[in-house]
Amino acid sequence: MSFITKYLRRFGPQILLIHALTIAHSSIADTQAPYFPKNAFPSIDETSQENQTEIGADDSLYKEIQGLGKEIQAGVKKVAKRRNMTCFGDPCILQGFPLMYSFPDSGFFGGVQANITNISRSDPYTYSANLRLVRSDTRQWLIQSNIDIPEFKILGLKPRLKLRGAFFRSTEFEYSGQGQRSKALAESERSLRRYSLEDLRGGFTTLIPINLYKKAKFGTYFSYDYATLETSNYSTSGSILYDDQPFGYEGGTIRVIGVGLYYDARETEVLTRRGEMLEWGLRAGVEEKSKATSYRMTFVDRRYYSENRWTLAHRLTLDGIFGTAPFWILSGVGGVDPIRDVSSSGILKGFPGGRFHEKIKVMESLELRLHQNDFAALGQRGQLSLMLAALDAAFFNELFAWSFGTGVDLFWNKSFLTRLYYSYGQDNWAIRLRFNQEF
Repeated sequence: MSFITKYLRRFGPQILLIHALTIAHSSIADTQAPYFPKNAFPSIDETSQENQTEIGADDSLYKEIQGLGKEIQAGVKKVAKRRNMTCFGDPCILQGFPLMYSFPDSGFFGGVQANITNISRSDPYTYSANLRLVRSDTRQWLIQSNIDIPEFKILGLKPRLKLRGAFFRSTEFEYSGQGQRSKALAESERSLRRYSLEDLRGGFTTLIPINLYKKAKFGTYFSYDYATLETSNYSTSGSILYDDQPFGYEGGTIRVIGVGLYYDARETEVLTRRGEMLEWGLRAGVEEKSKATSYRMTFVDRRYYSENRWTLAHRLTLDGIFGTAPFWILSGVGGVDPIRDVSSSGILKGFPGGRFHEKIKVMESLELRLHQNDFAALGQRGQLSLMLAALDAAFFNELFAWSFGTGVDLFWNKSFLTRLYYSYGQDNWAIRLRFNQEF
């Protein structure tokens, strides 16, 4: 029992205790099934005459089983219909995932990851919105939301709009210093690395395609992000953040504008099997109080190579910040879909959050995936991919980091992704559940 207690205390921040997967299913999705034709699966009453003859003497048992099968089918359809939604008159799929976990010495957390997709149009869908809402019994909040409108018409163009927002009120963020000193500080007590904060963020990216290729998208993108953050000393004995006092350690407000180019020749954006995507971007940010200016240059190269069911997915990330930027900006990377903290993200899986606050980042991420047959279960249609091996390697200024992982991806109704993986990175073990895929 002591081993189990020790294990839970160590992995508590990463383990999500899953009670049920309540993914809604639309009856309209049945009529527009992307994988199988309607009635492709035999029902229990489609029993051959030969089998009925074999049952013969126990015909009553057969009828009872048949009736039970019909009741189960009717029950599933009834529940599915109750979960159907209309979004301003359009059919939608509502999907959700309950979240429950605990942090040592910080309380119990509970919440939900929800996703709604307007399916009045397919390839692309009309829009998709997701929300993560988590509340702890110690009055901490973790809220994140994203809205993706893949195509709308304006001035003869068909741009794409991605909206993002987040609010954090937490004591679980960590800071372990910068440069070579962070190696030793990363091994210090967690209470010294922690700091409390209130963080409010919002932004958008607009992608404007230029039709130069038939089977690929090329264009430019513009972005704007706003972030305001306040910190306070969590530990009464002092914390690494307040001892080091990096720029922005007490918080601040920053506004960032960006521009870039992209080339996208992927077949799909999730569980991609073939194609490539390239991004080149430049961002400029100004801290409100000090007027300090910083510039960020980002290059992202995604490529996918497949043979039969095997796929090798690759992402190369080059990111550099020049000038003076708050420490809470140094932990992430830019791009069309910026990442707030590369530690514990899908491109550096095995590390806890807040590990690297460096200006220069060179990161190579690889995943070997084995795709399975599409499946249907309990009214859901899905894609299953085994992430047999994932290797991440990175240089942060003069620091080197690596991690190794394995896991499984489930993509429900072509609109809701769940990723569960187990990872190791330089003496750090983690089990994580994610709902997005960085490449």
